[in-house]
Amino acid sequence: MLKKLNDNYIFEEAFVLVLMVFAAIIWHYNFLYGIGIMAVIGAIAMIVFNDFKYMVPTVLLAMFSQGQGIDSYGQPIPLYIAVGLAVIAMVYFTIKNRVDFKKLKSFKGLALLSVLSIIPLFWHNIIPSDQPVMYILYFNYLAYFLVMVLFTLNLNKKSFRMVCIAMSYTAVLISIEVITTVYHLHLERPEDSILSFWYYIGWGICNEAGILMCVTMPFIFIQLVKTEKISHLFIAIFKLCLVCVCIVLTTSRASYAIGALELIALLVWSAIYAKKRKTIWIIAGVTFAAMAVVVFGVIGITNIIDKVKSQVFDQGLDNNGRTGLWKSGIRLWTQNFGTVMFGNGIVGEWSKTTLDYYSGARVVYLVYHCTVIECLASVGVVGLACLAFHFYEKYRQGLKLEKSLLGLILIGYILVDLYGLIDNTYGMYFYMIPLMIIMGGLNNYDKTVDFSY
Repeated sequence: MLKKLNDNYIFEEAFVLVLMVFAAIIWHYNFLYGIGIMAVIGAIAMIVFNDFKYMVPTVLLAMFSQGQGIDSYGQPIPLYIAVGLAVIAMVYFTIKNRVDFKKLKSFKGLALLSVLSIIPLFWHNIIPSDQPVMYILYFNYLAYFLVMVLFTLNLNKKSFRMVCIAMSYTAVLISIEVITTVYHLHLERPEDSILSFWYYIGWGICNEAGILMCVTMPFIFIQLVKTEKISHLFIAIFKLCLVCVCIVLTTSRASYAIGALELIALLVWSAIYAKKRKTIWIIAGVTFAAMAVVVFGVIGITNIIDKVKSQVFDQGLDNNGRTGLWKSGIRLWTQNFGTVMFGNGIVGEWSKTTLDYYSGARVVYLVYHCTVIECLASVGVVGLACLAFHFYEKYRQGLKLEKSLLGLILIGYILVDLYGLIDNTYGMYFYMIPLMIIMGGLNNYDKTVDFSY
């Protein structure tokens, strides 16, 4: 009975939905201990069903349920204990099931980056003596690499459907967070347009929510392409509508441009390969028309037009400070032969900022809002070569997919990587951990296994 339940799509969807609702409550009330409860729930499900797939939604949704972060003056020890027990459970699962290391694929580029990220510490160490915890930053890529290894070794051929469901509900959770935040800001400042807000949502800022919408969007389309049931189509299109509303509310030009291109490309690909092509177009047309009426009614068509005009035509190609950051990154990279070849590490230089929502201004390290420049500044030319090899491995994964999924995954990869040329993606936990889980799922993907919805 447990096996039958474990393989049931409705059960998977219900499990992730309940977890997502709980994560939204945790986020709203900043109930950090709730993250520990989620970790325990995921670990119990993993052990009961003897299936690691339940850790996919647990990790993803817990990541994005941080409402305000952790107060350094009062560490939540019970939370650490609960998460620690969940990690022990995952390690125990790995050992108990005698994993096959032959499953490890597409990892060499990341493994090399993990080593290269640590090396610059030997010649460029600017970590303050009173903040030794920041040395952890140099081991970020090692942590991401281990996440991918853990999920690659423990997921199985049937796990990819859970990855898709979890990614789609991650999009729903973030959309709820964005809509809720904008609503509260509007109540505080009713005289301002809701398209004028720039805001923080706990785990990140609004434009980072836009990046995550572009990361998760292809997985909603996978559900559209793979289902023949009308009810499931409605659910997937509802998720897609939330994503579109979220992108609009991020007020990010990059999110608007990349999100629009991605949406169009995914719609075209789905129209070619979906099992219910005509039905998708009819439902999508009606749903998007209804959504447009609601959005225009709430925001106002003139506000949307004015915002687009302001963002695109008035501001034009204004880089919002990007050029200065790029020049700083290149200057840091070209200091000497050693830095050209191996970079200066993740913490290359400090900058004053007022983006501290807890205690006012503080000193933070610069990030350069461009994957290439960030890579050169932190790990040099050698690191860029390793990143290029990682990209090769990542895109090569798509070759094992059937045609209906191949385009969806590649469209997502390509457009998010283009996004990374003007914003922070690689090296950022909010992007890297979902990517590692996606790659772990794809490493186990088998086109002979049917995972229709």
